[in-house]
Amino acid sequence: MTQWDLRNATAADREAVKFLLDENDLPAADIDEHLQCFLVAIDNGIIVGVVGAEISGTEALLRSLAVRVPDRGKGLGGILSNAILSSMKQMGVKQVALLTTTAEKFFANHGFITVPKTQIPEFVKASKEYRLYCPSTAVCMIKQLA
Repeated sequence: MTQWDLRNATAADREAVKFLLDENDLPAADIDEHLQCFLVAIDNGIIVGVVGAEISGTEALLRSLAVRVPDRGKGLGGILSNAILSSMKQMGVKQVALLTTTAEKFFANHGFITVPKTQIPEFVKASKEYRLYCPSTAVCMIKQLA
């Protein structure tokens, strides 16, 4: 089994993170605003996975979970998801929302439930992710952390 090093993203990771998000058809235009809430997975010095969040008090938006194509199917997505959820819980986050067009089953397997868009927290509805980048076909999901 592959072992990855997980760490907080830094400004030096910006281009690699952006490339990975672009490769996975995920929004990357506003990552500079939220890079401090991103984790990266490193394998032999290369960023092979990323996950990010936007946090507002006790609520958060999970965003930008991406794994490099050759590294998919090895459990890295779950490791990244669990790591950022654990970090958010330690920060006092109680509820996490996400928007997805491709990973509903993955997130359901990690404890998220599908909800109507009316149940998404207001700060998520106000986010650029929701207003500008998320297609109307996106599924909304929520997970309680506490």
